[in-house]
Amino acid sequence: MRKFSMLVGLLVAVGFTGSAMAAAADYGLAVTGDAHAGTGFQFRGSDYSNNSPSVGVKVGAVHQSGVFGSLSLDTVNLSPLVTDGGRSYQAFTNLKAGYAQQVGDVTLSAGVSQYLFTGRRDASDRNFTEVFGQADYRGATFKLARNIAGASNYLVPGQSRNDTYAELGYTYQYGKFNVGADLGYTWYGNRFQGTKDGLSLAQVRVGYEVSKDFSVRLTHELSAAKDAFGAKASANNETYLSATYKF
Repeated sequence: MRKFSMLVGLLVAVGFTGSAMAAAADYGLAVTGDAHAGTGFQFRGSDYSNNSPSVGVKVGAVHQSGVFGSLSLDTVNLSPLVTDGGRSYQAFTNLKAGYAQQVGDVTLSAGVSQYLFTGRRDASDRNFTEVFGQADYRGATFKLARNIAGASNYLVPGQSRNDTYAELGYTYQYGKFNVGADLGYTWYGNRFQGTKDGLSLAQVRVGYEVSKDFSVRLTHELSAAKDAFGAKASANNETYLSATYKF
């Protein structure tokens, strides 16, 4: 029932966004959005799906001045990570606001991201806020994020205050196909937990544009990534299939 309620919320968000897009252009805004679904969900090398499918929506707006904002919402299953005592579905929300500027072939952006977990028991203990900077250049992307308001009581390495995350990715487009890879590295700010800085994400991906609005992607998590304590990351060797429809 809880997961059904999340799905209803996603559908309402899609309908609202569609009606708002036409009016946004009158205010110098370019609004985009998509609905997506996948066989699972991972975040920075950690599996957040527990062998469950995930569905979500994303809405973004960019003003002609360079100011931008976005909201994404995905269903996750944190049963192994929260003290729920059973299968537990949550909503994972990301609110982002910032400013972007084009400098030649490079797009520079910076802003603030708020990550929210809603659901049963202690899911909200994982909420955190980051400031970030990003540079995009001809298919290459570099992002650096610093946690400024982390998960409660430093209980979640990688999502606690003073943790820092860097990610480097590259995507090559060939006709309707695209191939790419991403590497993520985490510096943990709270050494008393016994954490070890290291590679937290290593993945390869291939995508195909079925049409201008619909695409599919296959992502495979490599075995090189480690969790905060040096053990293998929970998403290692997992493969996720996802589909996205732009509206």
